[in-house]
Amino acid sequence: QADLKAVGENGLTPGHYRLTEDMTVGMRRLNKNGDHAGAYCIDLAGHTYTGVSRPFTVYSGAELNIIDTVGGGAVEGQCAASSNGSAIYLYAGGVAALYGGTLRHSAQNAVASGGVVCAAGGHFSIYGGTIEGTTVTGKGGAINLSASAGFTATGGQVTMGKANNEDSCVYAAKGCAVTLSGTAEVAQIAFGGLYPEDLRIDGGYTGSTRLTYPASVSLEVGTVIGSISPAGDLSGGKIAVDATCKTVAANGDSLVIAQ
Repeated sequence: QADLKAVGENGLTPGHYRLTEDMTVGMRRLNKNGDHAGAYCIDLAGHTYTGVSRPFTVYSGAELNIIDTVGGGAVEGQCAASSNGSAIYLYAGGVAALYGGTLRHSAQNAVASGGVVCAAGGHFSIYGGTIEGTTVTGKGGAINLSASAGFTATGGQVTMGKANNEDSCVYAAKGCAVTLSGTAEVAQIAFGGLYPEDLRIDGGYTGSTRLTYPASVSLEVGTVIGSISPAGDLSGGKIAVDATCKTVAANGDSLVIAQ
């Protein structure tokens, strides 16, 4: 493992790096010129990595994995109000995953869209750790996903932020592939492009949850959600929705909320 502090801002190449102390640097552009494709593993090791503007921009062919073998580590972004994705920005063909630590926006200003992570393409995953939602002027207080992007959450937590003075966590444009399973807790997912209004799922998830879009949204039996709006058409067997705790149950393998 190389000491990340010893590597210049533009000298990062695929490999395994470890923080030995808190550090503040400019933006690191992974594989921008196409000559450094591969996996970049960053071990926070309990330290805070602060990016002046955005810490990481991931281009096609690059894979960023953030881990924290000690605990308490964080990646902080300080991007301007006109920018998207304060901590991580993904281009088509780029891949990024959070396994541990916290991703957050640490400046006072609001972000444009995707408060912490913005995927203009590529795929973003969270297997552990926390993404803290912040205030945005566009969509996605924590994460903004384009139609060509993908999002997988099997663990960890994504907390609520604000978009135009309303609660906002994850925004997924129509066509974006979203999969939730395992112990992932996502405060809210809003899917764009549905008529008469966007579909929004609020509340944490427990047990195994499966979402596919745009064909359908499928929640396995026993999933606990806060609310679904609009209600839409429900199918998949005998369905009971408790108005108080919003526990969804169905006979058969799954409950499907059709468009």
